[in-house]
Amino acid sequence: KSPVHLPQLIGQCLDSNAMCDDDLELMPDDGSARWLNLTLSPIGGGSVQGLVSDVTERKLSEETARKQAVTDPLTGAANRSGLQHALGMAINQGENPGDGGFALMLIDLDDFKRVNEALGLPVGDEVLKAAAKRLGSCLKLNDTVARIGGDKFAVILPGATKEELAAHIGERMNRILWENFEVHATPIQLGASIGITLFPADGNDLPTLLRNAELALDRAKSAGGNRFTFFDPGMSEAAEQRRAMETDMH
Repeated sequence: KSPVHLPQLIGQCLDSNAMCDDDLELMPDDGSARWLNLTLSPIGGGSVQGLVSDVTERKLSEETARKQAVTDPLTGAANRSGLQHALGMAINQGENPGDGGFALMLIDLDDFKRVNEALGLPVGDEVLKAAAKRLGSCLKLNDTVARIGGDKFAVILPGATKEELAAHIGERMNRILWENFEVHATPIQLGASIGITLFPADGNDLPTLLRNAELALDRAKSAGGNRFTFFDPGMSEAAEQRRAMETDMH
């Protein structure tokens, strides 16, 4: 809130005849934001008295903690919690008429395990950071990229409700992730498998969408990798048949 909310806070204090407090953000000319906590108390006769405290450090610490809670420390992309939060918001927005839907993509680097085994974890970390940066270069500002574990990434594309647009992005990702990663003068070529599902066409809740994208990703990997695959209902049927067969065998 900014100082323009001060009259509202004063009015609230007078109307309720009780102490009120709030944090107000100040923007000095030098652009360095300051936060002040203002506590107001009614003293009669339509007047109030206030106590002002500088809480900038606390507000900045809270903001840092919020960002760290949803950010992958290695790549700077969102983490699993950040992805779930962004997906929840995208689903809620997509339920409003006219807001459209989105595409969810799961991306797995092909043969990444051999990089860690042959060259070590520090080299693998450099590849992951470079991969996240390359994925980000394919996206717009309102898109989301997340690292959700190991060498697996996820991307949310708001407004991509048709396969054509998501396919265009998938092609760019496959192309840019196929290019060599140069780490300590060592060229590393990996490629990526990508699974894509669309909201609301394929599902309208978070567990369903994640499962659909995972099934599509598995199909891309089983087809040889370095490609993208869209979810189709037949994948769910095949997965259910495999699960039933495994249960019967046990």
